[in-house]
Amino acid sequence: MNFPGVLAYVLAFLMVNSNVAVAQTFPQLAEQKLHEFSSVEAPSDSETVFELNVEFPATLGPKPFYPWEAIDFTEDPEEYMNAVKAYILADTDLVNRDFAVADSKRWFHAPWLRREPVHGLTLERRSRVGELWPGQPDRIQNWAVSFYNDRGAYTVGQVWEDPAAPNTEAARFPIGALGFKLLFTEATDEQVPYLSGSKTWEAYIDQTSGQNTEMRLLQFDIAVRDSRADALTGWVFGTFMYFDKTHQETDFSWDNVIPVTLAWGSDPDLLQLNYNAGATPQESWTNDEIGNLFAEVIRTKENGFDSPHLGLFGRANGPVDNPRSSCVACHGRAIDLGEARSDEYWKEVLPFAPSVGASDFEIQWFFRNLSPDEPFLHEAVSLDYSLQLQVGVRRFRNWQDSLTSLGAFISYNAAVPKGDELQEYLDRVNQVEPFIPERGGAVE
Repeated sequence: MNFPGVLAYVLAFLMVNSNVAVAQTFPQLAEQKLHEFSSVEAPSDSETVFELNVEFPATLGPKPFYPWEAIDFTEDPEEYMNAVKAYILADTDLVNRDFAVADSKRWFHAPWLRREPVHGLTLERRSRVGELWPGQPDRIQNWAVSFYNDRGAYTVGQVWEDPAAPNTEAARFPIGALGFKLLFTEATDEQVPYLSGSKTWEAYIDQTSGQNTEMRLLQFDIAVRDSRADALTGWVFGTFMYFDKTHQETDFSWDNVIPVTLAWGSDPDLLQLNYNAGATPQESWTNDEIGNLFAEVIRTKENGFDSPHLGLFGRANGPVDNPRSSCVACHGRAIDLGEARSDEYWKEVLPFAPSVGASDFEIQWFFRNLSPDEPFLHEAVSLDYSLQLQVGVRRFRNWQDSLTSLGAFISYNAAVPKGDELQEYLDRVNQVEPFIPERGGAVE
């Protein structure tokens, strides 16, 4: 079936009801959807309302010299991370506008993500009981917003150059591409004491209440396309976290957002046997202070945890991430299957982490070091470690498939629905689709 032709026929012919004024072709609908991000409005008392920036650069200029390029991330990972952080925060316009980038030429968002409407946050993996601090309640919600620099955004724009037909073969990020993510949690500083004094945002995460929820900055993640990592993955991933060791701070300072982990590979040969014999990750770094805090205070056997580490066998990961995975491996799963598939299919072929009691083969397979153009599944297209692209393209294909199904129904049924019924169907598709988790585990 020629989908665009069917849809053009459906929308042009059926929108005859006087309440539906405009007929749209599929490319027009796709262009409109590229700029949408939420099906609900922000509460009226919100101090800000999110604006999406998908006006991507049309050309890729010469790569400037970045300060982190003078630092060997394998020898001085903490200095490397701090150089990236300083570069981002040196953009005073970005910081003074509290990371609102609607008209920025330096920072951009990814399209096709379902966001809350105040800050554009997307739902992340929930924190299970005690994962962040002993006694912390179960299913704590975590939400995040991500940004690409101009070099990263150029590639995102190439993928979405035709909003009606994403070109996922174009998902090859240039050297110097940089992404960063601000991750906020609904946990209070009483539930997680080291969050005392952290940066707060109001976000509309509970849309049944009609009110915003106070969120606290927990993680600050970075992803850098660095040629010195080409022998393994081509990428360097880092996680900072807000950490007030005194549990008494009242004012936010970026100085308390400290490096936690940095990784440039997945250590595929770090298996249960050599881990038991004392082997440690060789392709990542973890801050001893934070690693010891989680191992000795938070994720202890007495608190009900099987592993004291942030990632499997000590691999680099963040406090919110799936502890059976790692940051690099999780992002290495970013692929496009070229068509819509069911949630059940995705869960079967693209696990968030190795299963409990996994064999050495399964662990090695999951933690492969993949080059930027090497897909996690051989029949797929690599999205070069961009889970934002994966989620967006997956949502697009689900939406396209839902309209295809509607077009087929209309084409073969004499009882043609009126325009208002079609609009009701489209609204239902937009509003009730489930969130697609981006990070390391199902959101529930």
